[in-house]
Amino acid sequence: MLTRTLPPLLISAPWRARPKAALWVGSYPPRECGIATFTEDIRGAYDALTKESSDVIAVTDADKSYAYPSCVIGEIGRDHFASYAAAARLANAHRADVINLQHEYGLFGGERGNMLLEFMSRVRKPIVTTLHTILPNPEPSLRHVTREICNRSDAVIVLAEAGRRLLDQHYGIDPRRVHIVLHGAPDVPLRVSRHFKRPLGLRGKTVLSTFGLLSRGKGIEYVIDALPSIQDHLCDACRGHFDAVRAHLTDRKIEFEVRPRMVRGVVPVSITSRIRLVVGEPRVRSRVVHMSDRAGSRECHTAERRRNPRPTDHRVTPHVILR
Repeated sequence: MLTRTLPPLLISAPWRARPKAALWVGSYPPRECGIATFTEDIRGAYDALTKESSDVIAVTDADKSYAYPSCVIGEIGRDHFASYAAAARLANAHRADVINLQHEYGLFGGERGNMLLEFMSRVRKPIVTTLHTILPNPEPSLRHVTREICNRSDAVIVLAEAGRRLLDQHYGIDPRRVHIVLHGAPDVPLRVSRHFKRPLGLRGKTVLSTFGLLSRGKGIEYVIDALPSIQDHLCDACRGHFDAVRAHLTDRKIEFEVRPRMVRGVVPVSITSRIRLVVGEPRVRSRVVHMSDRAGSRECHTAERRRNPRPTDHRVTPHVILR
């Protein structure tokens, strides 16, 4: 789907008629970030269409460093103001004809990400900005920064019709400048679910699934709250494995709270419930979390797209909510 959406938009852009060399600006793997995955996928689709390899300027979060692949030719330090001007100089000197900017709130530094405007004001090439989130009823600073990003872009891409409507009604952006490119998904063969359940040890289980990185605000917590409560004590094995899960979240500085009377999707008939984290290779950015009791009662399965998952078992009873 990606090769049938974004690339034609760039190809038919008014400044040229033939496929153009693109430079991508956004987070990029191995950083674990939904925008990073999207940037990698859209770059791969565009390169497959143009038969050329494009480059990336990666946005790196504060106090982090990554072993980026060779296509990453520069970095923007999220909170390092001077790096935005340096990235603009790099973009201007690059062979690319067009810059595709992947935008998400929180990805760039400054108030409401306003450091990005320094980069955009210095770039001397057409910019196509992809807005992954458009918030309704913005407060003044958010509205100002978002309007500036749109006004400094030669074209704006949103992922749904609702995005164009919000930009028109809440930000005053001319909808004629906004292009809708559906998010898309990997084109994978359609197979029966048991094929995918077997390697995860879920044969015969009922699975509730979602995709994307786990974070607060995606509504997953409401599903969890709607599932049955459980006994408020742990066996020794459960306690040890729960501590391991808590340490995993703490080490990665993921905020969470524990509700000891809740477990994701376990009917209160057993204390042998478990949480299982399926964690793959570093290059594969997703995780699968599922809970069930040993008797095969209900379970909740939270999954992000992953290649070659490797299961690791953790038995746990308490309910963990990501903040």
